[in-house]
Amino acid sequence: MSRVFRDRLGLQRFCKGTGRKHGDMIPGDQLFPRPDKNLEVSQNLNTCIEPETRVNQYGCGKCIMPSQPYLPTFNGKRYSIGFDSLKERPAFAAAIGRCINIWSYVDNEIGGLFGILLKTDSEAAHRVFLVLRKWSNQREALNAAAEGTISNDEMAVYSALIEEYRTLEAQRNELGHGCFGICPDDEDLLFVINVRHHVLWQADILPKHLKGVVPADSHEGLKEKMYVYRMLDLESLYKQMEQLWWDMFYFNGYLQDSSNPRRGKEFKKLFESPRIQQRIAALKQN
Repeated sequence: MSRVFRDRLGLQRFCKGTGRKHGDMIPGDQLFPRPDKNLEVSQNLNTCIEPETRVNQYGCGKCIMPSQPYLPTFNGKRYSIGFDSLKERPAFAAAIGRCINIWSYVDNEIGGLFGILLKTDSEAAHRVFLVLRKWSNQREALNAAAEGTISNDEMAVYSALIEEYRTLEAQRNELGHGCFGICPDDEDLLFVINVRHHVLWQADILPKHLKGVVPADSHEGLKEKMYVYRMLDLESLYKQMEQLWWDMFYFNGYLQDSSNPRRGKEFKKLFESPRIQQRIAALKQN
């Protein structure tokens, strides 16, 4: 039985980072304050590069993205883009892998939430949700289930978490569908361009070169769609994803057993946390 599964049943979980030796057990509610240590990082997503609000290419509107456009800030920085680029930057490869890995567990909590809102343990219900591959479709299904099940503070927290998921999923997709490049002059720069834009750039420029029609800057189309990460950006992104997992974990636990006093206390802490209150306030303004 996994550690997380044990805690879902109201038992104890293995501690981590609490001063106890590995294998010691502590009540799950003592772990709740743990995510708050990342609050300052979550509020200041990027201290290296000014975050940019832009319409992303994944169909979920405007999001705060931690990467910055290559142009104009990094114009002139040399780059090398290729399938093996990350071999020369194993730390970046590991950071990307961590973000993509933890996001699978966030998705797991989203899938679990759907079943909780439907008040069913039906495997069929979860299979239907998983078939809705696009987040926009999944969100519609979740919203429909939520509107018939929860209200007031529960709905406010739900809306805040779903909005956070929307923003972070766009960032996960930027990593999951990106072609990466490195900077020979600065090991702390990682370049990324969405594979779709890379394909379109190649489809445009390669035939021109074959015909001997060489533009003044063959890479202009590439640079216009290329973005830049620093290691701190990816580390901050991971912490935000981890924070969302914890928040979803405790929210789902509360909805599954809302009459349990311990779960009620966990939900109260979640609802009153600054990060959730800020999300709720922002949603009210919109």
